[in-house]
Amino acid sequence: MARRQDPYRILRVTPDAAAAEIRRSYQRLARRYHPDLRPADRRAERRFQEIARAWEILSDPELRRRYDRGDLDPREGEAEFRAGRLGVIGGFSVSARIEELIGVTIEDDVGPEAAEETDLEVRLTLDFAEAIRGATTSLSVQRDEVCGRCGGSGAMRCGTCSGRGRVVRLERLRVRVPPGVSSGGRLRLPGRGLVGEDGRKGDLFVAIRVLAHPYFERRGADIHASLPVTYAEAALGGNVEVPTIDGPVTVKLPAGVPSGQRFRLVDRGVALPDGLRGDHYYRVEIVPPVELEDSARALLAQLRQPDPRADLPDEPL
Repeated sequence: MARRQDPYRILRVTPDAAAAEIRRSYQRLARRYHPDLRPADRRAERRFQEIARAWEILSDPELRRRYDRGDLDPREGEAEFRAGRLGVIGGFSVSARIEELIGVTIEDDVGPEAAEETDLEVRLTLDFAEAIRGATTSLSVQRDEVCGRCGGSGAMRCGTCSGRGRVVRLERLRVRVPPGVSSGGRLRLPGRGLVGEDGRKGDLFVAIRVLAHPYFERRGADIHASLPVTYAEAALGGNVEVPTIDGPVTVKLPAGVPSGQRFRLVDRGVALPDGLRGDHYYRVEIVPPVELEDSARALLAQLRQPDPRADLPDEPL
């Protein structure tokens, strides 16, 4: 039996791995090699098919027992599998949408066995504005449920669950994300996870990832940004508009402000669920003109100031 066909080796688990560990490894690898993420990569497509075939064997208790006894060649039924006649593999067809694989994974943290079997984690990506303002969004959640046709017995190789006793359901949930969430945060939805053998439901955790903004940088509840100004604005001062997450705010720039000077706008940062709000910090950045007409160049020459580098060290240390 060719070693490369070994389903345990393909899914990177040991022969004594528990079902939950095999399932986690399958989901992780399927996400990595899914054709939707690598549309022009034929090797990735073949690898994805190998992963799906290995999962088809190891997720089925009877097929896994046959393989462990040496009674099943992993290539058995491979042609039918690749042609799509073996149906759904672990809740996904080979052409499954990548959102269904990326969206759901069992929590990787090692914890009590009951929690590991019944808790789910969904990864949700928000843009910067959604994280600041809050959002209502849809999530795809995959669950293993007791087969309604055979009652979980898998009797007579039930056609609905293929004798596994459980079927995979994909549920769409509407979730309200509160304002002020940040990357690394998690939302907990009690009782929306898997159903354990004792009938108790686990929890659903929503892991948040926030995309970066091209201008604003968030640090905790505070917002940081640069404020480009011209030579004339920096030298003469005056009113300028500062972009904030609430829109532009007019401020008075002091005359002679140096590049790098930082200012603060109180309570113009991120509003947190506890009612507190951060500040907005802006850093002055003097932007020299790229092109100058002769008249403008002559005016700048008249504004020459004493050498600002006159007091810098001029001898080797």
